[in-house]
Amino acid sequence: MNNNPLLCFTSFNKLDITKRCLSYKQDCDTVIIDDHSTDGTQKWLRDNGYVVWPKVKRMGLTDSWNRAYRFFKESDHSHLIISNNDVIIPKYALYGMMSDHVLTVPMTNHTGAGYVHKDQSVDFHLDTGAYDPGTIAHAQKIQNITKRGFKEIRHWTGFCMCFSRKIIEYEREDGNLIDPTLINVGNDDYLAKKVPAMLALGSFVYHLKGKSFNNVIANRDDLRKTY
Repeated sequence: MNNNPLLCFTSFNKLDITKRCLSYKQDCDTVIIDDHSTDGTQKWLRDNGYVVWPKVKRMGLTDSWNRAYRFFKESDHSHLIISNNDVIIPKYALYGMMSDHVLTVPMTNHTGAGYVHKDQSVDFHLDTGAYDPGTIAHAQKIQNITKRGFKEIRHWTGFCMCFSRKIIEYEREDGNLIDPTLINVGNDDYLAKKVPAMLALGSFVYHLKGKSFNNVIANRDDLRKTY
């Protein structure tokens, strides 16, 4: 068994955001699942030595998550971590999420947690003080003061998730983890209804929030419109 996680980032265009996400190197097997970007993302990733899993056409975020899951299932990695490309992951945050729990999610900045998922906000668990949002330096500072342990969480968002191999027990009959008809939204709600989740108190990531979808919420489930 490979004790290091498989880290899968998802991307669709937004190369500037992807570069920012990847600016902090992670010490584990890393791939980017790209949903048929047209802005040079795939070329830049390959030119800079990243492993890219491209698609021949846009198929949505849920498809990317399911692809990551199916590859993980056949690999020897102990954990699968899936992250959007608008997430800054400081050092040690990945390993703070790894456990025997089926699914864990990290703490994040208040805005990144979303207005309906405040339990995932670091401000509810730590006194971080004022900070410069989005800088790796400050994200690392917050990560360095995180605590160890896990706490049950019922409301969370799927911008960054860690799965142990126990997740295979929750596979659908079609071999996917998530209903493929969900396309881009509703996928984390689908998981939350059937998979127990834990908040990793030893893990903090900075979520830029909404950058993957260009801040367009309405109609983002329609691949003919903005995604």
